[in-house]
Amino acid sequence: MNPWIRLIDYWDREWKGESFNGRCLREELAAHTAPQASDTHTVEGYTVWGVGLHVHRYKEIFLARLEGREPVFPAGDLDFPPVPAEGLTQARWQDVQAAMAATHDALSARARTLEEPFLDASFDGGEMPWAEGLISVFTHDFYHGAQIRNMKR
Repeated sequence: MNPWIRLIDYWDREWKGESFNGRCLREELAAHTAPQASDTHTVEGYTVWGVGLHVHRYKEIFLARLEGREPVFPAGDLDFPPVPAEGLTQARWQDVQAAMAATHDALSARARTLEEPFLDASFDGGEMPWAEGLISVFTHDFYHGAQIRNMKR
């Protein structure tokens, strides 16, 4: 099997399948109700909702660059986007999770089409090649999945 595809398969499992590291990130997010996901009474003071938005944003940046467009999120909110102050309903939380899943699936599908010359090329004109940038997306999911699992006091 192509090693690049093997990495993407592993990342997909960590997102929505049999995770080596515990419950997969998508299931971890879904295990929280909207009130639980927006609760700031966590070890670090972050919310599950906010971390989920952060993970989504990171994937969206890479997907947008691969598609040759600007990310849909405002440039000033590229790290941790603000969690809305009101309207944190279960339906909205489910919509956020659905958007996160759609972005993940689109990025995964696009990443599967990339070949060696492109993966070795510079991401965004910097020194990091695309392959390393995308691998950072994979490990970013792993990190924040563990963070969410350990947020409860």
